[in-house]
Amino acid sequence: MRFKIAFVAPWMVAATVLAQTNPAPAEVVYPPFGASKGSAWRVGEECYLAESVVAAWGWKVSFEKNEAVVSVESHTFRTNFKVFSQVRSLPVRSLVAAFGGATAWRKERDTLDVWSKLKSVELNQGHLEVASSLPTRPAITYNANPPSLVVELRGVRMDGDTAVALPREATVREVEAGHIRIVVPCEPASAMPAWRAGLGSSFKLDVSAVLAKAAPENTTPVATRVTTVERPKQADPPPVIVQTPPVQEPPVQQTPPVQAPPVQQTGQTDVEKPPVEPEEWQGPPKPDYVFGSWKVEADGARETLLALHYRGQALESPRVHRPELNMVVVELPGARLDDSAQSMAPLASATGRAEKTETGLRVTFTFPRAVGVQFHELPGLYRIRIVKPDIKDGRLAGKTVVLDPGHGGNDPGAQPSTKETSEKLLTLNIAKKTAEKLLAAGATVLMTRETDVFVPLTDRPALANRHRADFFVSIHINSNARPNSTSGTITFYHKEDPIGKLLAECLQQEIVRTSGLRGIGVWSDQRIYNSGFAVLRGARVPAVLLELGFINHNHDRKVMQTAEFQDSVATSIVKGLKVYLGEA
Repeated sequence: MRFKIAFVAPWMVAATVLAQTNPAPAEVVYPPFGASKGSAWRVGEECYLAESVVAAWGWKVSFEKNEAVVSVESHTFRTNFKVFSQVRSLPVRSLVAAFGGATAWRKERDTLDVWSKLKSVELNQGHLEVASSLPTRPAITYNANPPSLVVELRGVRMDGDTAVALPREATVREVEAGHIRIVVPCEPASAMPAWRAGLGSSFKLDVSAVLAKAAPENTTPVATRVTTVERPKQADPPPVIVQTPPVQEPPVQQTPPVQAPPVQQTGQTDVEKPPVEPEEWQGPPKPDYVFGSWKVEADGARETLLALHYRGQALESPRVHRPELNMVVVELPGARLDDSAQSMAPLASATGRAEKTETGLRVTFTFPRAVGVQFHELPGLYRIRIVKPDIKDGRLAGKTVVLDPGHGGNDPGAQPSTKETSEKLLTLNIAKKTAEKLLAAGATVLMTRETDVFVPLTDRPALANRHRADFFVSIHINSNARPNSTSGTITFYHKEDPIGKLLAECLQQEIVRTSGLRGIGVWSDQRIYNSGFAVLRGARVPAVLLELGFINHNHDRKVMQTAEFQDSVATSIVKGLKVYLGEA
């Protein structure tokens, strides 16, 4: 299969555009929420974005007949929508403008930058108040030298209408396009109030207890406007807006000379005591971030829902990783365990524990076998969805596996410039070896093709559906635009399917262990196209697509043509299926 890591050959795409337009795939970059690729389409100067992405921004979306009703906080706007690849999509440029934000296409790229406008920044009677046109997530940090409170706003820009009322020693500036930094001096060793950065277009922070005591002439807020600095016209990115009024630096305090300590007489010799080093100030205490407990919201045969409750401010996002496929580890940097927390709720088929680490807390859940995992961050809690695959008796023997050697016939798939081999031949050889090993393990094997023939895309997953197979494994070889630039294996699953992802993790883990090629990762096919791959999209059984190496990489191609590699991949597929089933 040919693609540049981020692009797939046309045969993989069976997307039907239902709107009467000629859209081009696009990317939307909105810093508080990252980039959305595969969910956006450019139509002229407008950009249509999938409703799921808009909802992830915190916008409320509903549909009435032929209109979409979009609400951002107290503002509501009605607009048209279009359907691309069976996904309802909204005109994001029109919506952002209606709600007071701004957008711009990057020059010579189908990438749309989205940002909010900073409306006002004010420090009044000990309260820092900030307002923007669109919801954003402020990040609050502390500098020890000099003691100061720092507020970072991503995806926000200043313009000529930004109103600023700050003391002269406080600053607000756009350090780079779409990155606002507000710095307010504070007193050393002061307790900082608890703060949890939520999503909103305005926030108010009480800093009265920690404000630095400024000289009388500097205590009066300076009300001003912010104007732009003229720059040459450029389409990408829009001009960076800076603050015009000069910032007056506080006067430098002259440190008095340190007197040498007195010399004590001991009778025989004079011993000089070393000077006492002052303790380094570590800054104000950080806001409390307390993990209370986990609660079991549901614990059934197929799914377990866990809610991890916390309070206070998480200065760093939690990190979720899987040291083993039957384990889920949640790292909570900066968190502590609530002293009054009751014992954690027991799990019917798993064990859980919370423990202190050098950087915070670690919460670990261990299950009897491999599980699928989805993690969601919500205000005051982290929710974990554990999906347990239907493994029947937990043995590979008796299961039905459909093997799909990619391409075939008049479709050779990926080929090197030397034409010494092709994707269709390599995938068929590997599939045949895999079939023999599956048969030896007692499985029932069906192949979408056993010779060099072409099979339509829709017929491949249809075979698995018709026979109610337990697994569908599509085997491919990769390629990209630059020979010898990328090496390694990728295993794909469909969209956000946790069962497909688990199966992909099981197979990728075993293939990387034995194949001799590096593992690039386990990817959702939505990372390539919003509709996913046709062979995975059409499967109604656990399904994955293997990209075993790059045929236009000299090392990968040499390895993949060997009998040892093909045999090791076949063995790894069998072992990965057994791991999924809990048999290995």
